[in-house]
Amino acid sequence: MTIKPRNLEKPEQSIIEWFKDCDLNGIYPWEYDLKEEIFMEVPKDDSAVKRLLSAWAGRYFSQKYNRKESGSWFDVETEDCDLMQCIYWVLWGHHSKYAIVDPEFIDADIMNSFWTPYKKALKKGKLQPWIARDKSRASYQKNEGDMNELLFHFSEEDYKKVNDNFETFAKLTHTIGNCTLVPETFNGSVHNDNKNTWYEALDILKDSELQVTALIESEANVDDFDNYKEKYFMSDTPVRYADKDHPDKDYLDKVTPLIEARGKKMTEMLCKKLMEENAILETDLAKFKFYSVLKK
Repeated sequence: MTIKPRNLEKPEQSIIEWFKDCDLNGIYPWEYDLKEEIFMEVPKDDSAVKRLLSAWAGRYFSQKYNRKESGSWFDVETEDCDLMQCIYWVLWGHHSKYAIVDPEFIDADIMNSFWTPYKKALKKGKLQPWIARDKSRASYQKNEGDMNELLFHFSEEDYKKVNDNFETFAKLTHTIGNCTLVPETFNGSVHNDNKNTWYEALDILKDSELQVTALIESEANVDDFDNYKEKYFMSDTPVRYADKDHPDKDYLDKVTPLIEARGKKMTEMLCKKLMEENAILETDLAKFKFYSVLKK
């Protein structure tokens, strides 16, 4: 898929061009894999789980762009890519702190972690790093060596069972419906790959006076926690892992449709904002295949 450069100074036009790209390639916007925005090449024929593991293993051709901060280079994550910055701006009038144009003291985050339930499902299936079978490290970690090992065993029976179970979730992990803006430091101290579901992270945010204050001060037109959930399409996220220590398919069956539904709501709101800004006519939006799906 040929990706056009995203212009943060013309976010409405960038989103319209993205709609065109999706339509041309037979993809609904809420199903679009944001890894396309940061990697030079994303294989199309592999499974979504394999694409995630391969990205974390460093197997993909280099990132399309890097950002320089404090004298060092770092890779851009999907939730901070230029397309998401355009989407954040049109929907909510903000960029994250890693935006090229007008960065703000706001974090972007992947809401529902793939790695946490996936790692726990591997452990539940008694699948652990082969190199550590006789050592103390009993579970896989998100590092290059472990990712390559998971790819090596990818099609073996026990691994395949886990991978097949997580395939639909993996397809939606790096889509717009799983990306959001949060108060700075939120995803490092509250929501990360080691502990919390998004539902639990929101509970912690609500109970933290400091975080809620930061939220209100950093997010324009957000008056309180409930207003934040409503504005950012998070009202439908009362989801916990089926078993806190051993998440299973029950959790995945609950969370995957919520990500897709949120992505549709974001796409619908983008269309509304684009028309309000006179960036596109509804008659032109109606030419996109996804638009009729939204209207059903």
